[in-house]
Amino acid sequence: MSKVLVPFAHPKDGERAVRWLLAHTPKSEVLEVELCAIVDPLTPGKVAIYLSRERAEALSREAAARWIEELGALLVSAGVPYRWEVKVGRVSRQIKAAMRRSDVDRVLVPARAPRWLSAFRATKRSGELTLATGHPVTVLP
Repeated sequence: MSKVLVPFAHPKDGERAVRWLLAHTPKSEVLEVELCAIVDPLTPGKVAIYLSRERAEALSREAAARWIEELGALLVSAGVPYRWEVKVGRVSRQIKAAMRRSDVDRVLVPARAPRWLSAFRATKRSGELTLATGHPVTVLP
């Protein structure tokens, strides 16, 4: 069984990654997917007048749970088991930490702005990250 981690910070990126994974994985390969939604809530200083830090984080976690519910439906319909978690904090830090996890076989990272990331650059970046983390990392253009 191959354990694949999909960290994402936007629902469309997560959906793109899950659809790519399902389309590019041989039917004979058994997968277990871990969805990692990353949220950086609006915090005091940005909108302190309107929301407390706790309320902003709670709203962000609720939104991420809805994203995961939709992605989970895609995986369930394909017969792929999944687990999920929500991480709170700066997106770049959380994705870097996710890529360094040793309990996964590979990581699938959707680029936030696919329009500017060419397939060549995505492949090059995937190779660099694979060397740095010790397990396959795929960056989706």
